[in-house]
Amino acid sequence: MIEFKYHKSPIKNNVFVEQNEKCPVCDKYSIYSYVGPMYSYDDVEYICPICISNGRAAKKYNAEFVDDEFLDKKIKKEYLDTLLHKTPGVFFPGQELWPSHCNDFCQFESAIKFIDDKYINENENEISRLAALNEMTVAFFVSEVNKDYSPFWCLEFKCLHCNSIFLVADYE
Repeated sequence: MIEFKYHKSPIKNNVFVEQNEKCPVCDKYSIYSYVGPMYSYDDVEYICPICISNGRAAKKYNAEFVDDEFLDKKIKKEYLDTLLHKTPGVFFPGQELWPSHCNDFCQFESAIKFIDDKYINENENEISRLAALNEMTVAFFVSEVNKDYSPFWCLEFKCLHCNSIFLVADYE
């Protein structure tokens, strides 16, 4: 699988599925097909990872794979282009927010389904910040994330330069 700068594990994160289909961009068969978000007037299926990574899919369909509404516009244009046009998107709860840090966008790691004591200790400041932002106590925030089939989503991003962790959370 191709590596994407801003999305660490798109297969694990369920935006690519194993499905041997013909890509409508390159007309080649691919083991993986994109099923993540895509912002375009065209309804397109089966885009292969290569055509997303090289920007051909975005160009062909005048598409973005990440919504640019809430992105940091001060980030270099080259980085913004990579995130919008060459990065598989993420299913977000609520408003789409892709954190930035150290003058670059962060890399999406994964959705967090369970927060244990070790994770709390390692990321206490970020969890406290996000709990306060959602008008919750840390204990309530953790209990909402840890519920089975919770409608409360928590997504983890990592700064590519300093490895700081950033969380995004909201209800579906």
